[in-house]
Amino acid sequence: MEANPGQENEQWLDAKLISLDPLVTLSSIEAGRLGAMELADDLPDIFDRQQGLHLLSPTWAIDHGYAGLIADDINRLSSRFPRHRFVVLAGNEAEQFDLRSHGVDAMVLNTSALVDERIWQVLEPSLENFGTYNAVYNARLMFYKRHFLAAKIPSLLLLHRHSFGVDAEQETSQVRATVPHAVSANERLHQGDYVELSPGNAAIAMAHSRCGLALSAIEGTMKASVEYMLCGLPVVSTAAGGSRSRYYCNPFTRIVGDDPDEVAAAVAHLIEQDFDRHAIRNQVSRLIAFDRHNAMLSINKIIEHGMGSGFRMKSIAPMIAFKQHFSRKARVIERLRQQAADLSGLVDGAKSQ
Repeated sequence: MEANPGQENEQWLDAKLISLDPLVTLSSIEAGRLGAMELADDLPDIFDRQQGLHLLSPTWAIDHGYAGLIADDINRLSSRFPRHRFVVLAGNEAEQFDLRSHGVDAMVLNTSALVDERIWQVLEPSLENFGTYNAVYNARLMFYKRHFLAAKIPSLLLLHRHSFGVDAEQETSQVRATVPHAVSANERLHQGDYVELSPGNAAIAMAHSRCGLALSAIEGTMKASVEYMLCGLPVVSTAAGGSRSRYYCNPFTRIVGDDPDEVAAAVAHLIEQDFDRHAIRNQVSRLIAFDRHNAMLSINKIIEHGMGSGFRMKSIAPMIAFKQHFSRKARVIERLRQQAADLSGLVDGAKSQ
């Protein structure tokens, strides 16, 4: 989950209004919190409808136990909104199976397929005096990201947001100590002061590296994996619970053991291959296009047969860049109200023509 330090007890989420009539929402979920539906009391003008379709995207890997918790949450909401349909977006078929075994309506749409490829693209190195790096790791400086596995890589670039939790500062310091030679792009670009990089600036920094890293033992989809490849970087990953490997494609990716020597050797091997960066981007683009297309067909089928509406999603565009930034509840409410106003304006404009 993308939160700021010290804010772990607040509700942080992302949510989008795909359609107002019929009501179609897309929101992040975690155990005990079902995204946009938790805002229904604050937005009765949006949610007080006979029917609705709510696409729910987990912030963490789905296993059998977690699927059960999500099922309990959906059952709670279904009793309140009996004619609304809740569909969880699984990261892969295994997660879909676990969810369906608990009676949860689920379809496969890995959040990494919603990365904005207009931002993450193949770029030439352009930062003066920035240097070139064997590998880049785009990850918070937290223990679960296992930076120590990158300790043997000769030159390492870090892209990172704030850590979170009660021990965030101490955890960050201890992680830094495991890779003392690593360079923080966030600090290097701002004379030593930490500044969170925009996705566009992160992509510019990434162009100065030759390989991407994915080292945690378990998490959700890890959008950074696809961002690396859209920028033309091969990827070295450890085996991990979750669904981040869905778009890994040979020969551009390597999955290795939890050993710093193995990670460093795999990075060196992929660098030696000197892959065409556009070939890597094109390959992963084909994979995510397949999932996007199938997801859109499934969503339209649900709307047609379950809601009796003539509305059709013509592209996946309204869902792109979902979960790029999480926000506090008040900010999400503000965005949803603006989206509702925009969608109402589109409908009114169409009626007047």
